[in-house]
Amino acid sequence: MKDLYTFDSSPEAAENTYREVSDAYRAFFADLKLPIMVAKASSGDMGGDLSHEYLLSNPAGEETVETCDNCGYINDNVVSAPPKTSPESVELSESQSVASSTSTIEPPTDEPLDLSQPATGAACPRCKEGSLQLSQALELGHTFYLGTRYSKPLSLSIQLSNEAQTQVLAQMGCYGIGVSRILGAVAEHKSDERGLGWPRAIAPYEVVVVPTSPVTAQVIDFYDKLAHDGRLDVVLDDREKSFGWKMKDADAIGYPVIIVLGRAWRDGGSCEVQCRSLGLKESVDDDAVRCYLDDLLNRI
Repeated sequence: MKDLYTFDSSPEAAENTYREVSDAYRAFFADLKLPIMVAKASSGDMGGDLSHEYLLSNPAGEETVETCDNCGYINDNVVSAPPKTSPESVELSESQSVASSTSTIEPPTDEPLDLSQPATGAACPRCKEGSLQLSQALELGHTFYLGTRYSKPLSLSIQLSNEAQTQVLAQMGCYGIGVSRILGAVAEHKSDERGLGWPRAIAPYEVVVVPTSPVTAQVIDFYDKLAHDGRLDVVLDDREKSFGWKMKDADAIGYPVIIVLGRAWRDGGSCEVQCRSLGLKESVDDDAVRCYLDDLLNRI
């Protein structure tokens, strides 16, 4: 688990931090090329009054998610809200002393408490026009706005830099990403009969160079030209194995891009670039391969 804790000096600053971290989470999950859903969620034992889950649809998932087929509403089934109703005008009787009219205090009744769980096909509580679809999902990340849930009982304060050096309670946030869960989710959603298919953002390397013959000075020079400035995350397979073995291993590992240095490259400087996720296999000249890779990697 990757954990992050934030401490701010005001609710406004803490809410802004929450938005910034949430935006970073959304950008990260977008780079994974997975169909991630962001749902308002229950804070549970963590406390606080605002939290969101980052979910991936999975029949074996522990979370039940509601989605609307009309407006895009997404919600954790635990915090599902009933449709909002408008208050009705009622005629109140003459007020009397509580002590003389009752021995108990009744709870307020202007907000209904709906204990039922929505089912597939129920009306969407937001747009009222769409139907809810319920599905199981796997939680890959969670963000919590905690406020003073922990700082107040622990007397955790921040000294402001004003003239009075005012002490204020820290406004906290807590954020987590399930690293091992993400690896499992990618393996499940982005693999085929040949092996894994890592998204560029978390691939062990973006590019692997596989020569069809033993490594020579010419091969090393080609690799050095790709790797010299650090912009490309590239590895050379220089193991003493057959070309077929190396290619099967590259597919199994799931590198986004494979560059094959074969006879056409040795004789005429034309390498073969493969990208399994795009079904691509093209010959590219030595002097154009760097620009070609930059464009290709931006597409996957």
